[in-house]
Amino acid sequence: MECELYAKCLCVSGCFARRPAPRLFQLRQKLLTKEAIINVRNDTSNDCFQYSILAALHPATNHRNHPYTYSKYLSELDMTGIQTPVALSSIPIFEIQNYTIPINVLAYEKKDLIPVYTSKFFNQRHNHINL
Repeated sequence: MECELYAKCLCVSGCFARRPAPRLFQLRQKLLTKEAIINVRNDTSNDCFQYSILAALHPATNHRNHPYTYSKYLSELDMTGIQTPVALSSIPIFEIQNYTIPINVLAYEKKDLIPVYTSKFFNQRHNHINL
C-alpha cells in the first residue's frame, strides 16, 4: 500500500516560513529510495518554493536536484508581494497569481502523508503540484 501511494505521487520538497527554514531538507532514506521526491539543493537563496514548483513543471532528466536546472524558468512564476521563504498562508495568493498551478502541501509523519494545505483549485486546473 505504501509503495503504491508513492509511485502515483510526485512530491517536491520545499521550505516554508512557519519555522526557521533550511535551504535543503534531509529526507529520510526510505523516502529517497521511492524516487518520487525531488529535493532541489538551494544553498544560496530562499527560492526553494519556486524551485520546487519549477521542478514539477519542468521535469529534468539530469541534475534534477540542482537549482541551475530550473533557474531559467524563474520568470514564469508571479511572486509579486510574496516573501521568501514562502509562508503556508501565502500559497493561496500564489495560486491566484499563477492561475494554472494548484498546490497541495503534504507532510510525512509516522509513515503517512498528511495534507497540510489542499488547493481549492486542484480539480479545476491542470498543473497539479504536491509539495
